[in-house]
Amino acid sequence: MDRQSFSLSPPGTAYWIPPWCLHRDPRNFSFPLSFWPERWLIASGQLRIEDARLPFSPPPDPYPDSNSTSCDFTGREKRSDAKVDFVHNDGAYIPFSYGPMNCPGKGLAMLEMRTVVCALLQRFEMRLREGWYPASFERGYKDYFSATRPELPVTLHLRW
Repeated sequence: MDRQSFSLSPPGTAYWIPPWCLHRDPRNFSFPLSFWPERWLIASGQLRIEDARLPFSPPPDPYPDSNSTSCDFTGREKRSDAKVDFVHNDGAYIPFSYGPMNCPGKGLAMLEMRTVVCALLQRFEMRLREGWYPASFERGYKDYFSATRPELPVTLHLRW
C-alpha cells in the first residue's frame, strides 16, 4: 500500500475535537489552567503583557523600590520582571462549538451575560475578602465533566 494513500478513516469523516482539550492546551494559550481575564486584553492589544498581572502572582508590592523576589503561592520563587511567552490562538477558543452544529443559544447566552455583568457592575462595587488570594481559588477548582469550585469570598457594596 502506498504510504500517501493510506488513511485511518474514510474520506468525508467528520471529526469532533473536545473544546475542553483545546482550551487547556498550552500550545494554544498561556496559563491555560488559570483564570486570567487579562489574556483577552493582551490579545486585543489593549494591554501589554509587561503591564499585566500574571496568574498566581502576589498583590502589587507596597514598596516598589525594593528588588526582592516574591513567592507565586506555588512555593516557587518568582521575579516580578520575569519574561513570559504569550500564546493566544483565537482559532482554538470555541466555547459554543463551531460550524453548523454549534450552540443555538449562543447569542442569547452572550446577551444575558452582558446584561447581568453590566447590571452588577453598575450597582455594586466588588471586593475580595481581606487576605484572600486568587491562587487559593484556582488550586481548589476541580473540573471533571462538570465543575466544582471552592468558596469565592466577594463582598458587594452598593454604589449609591
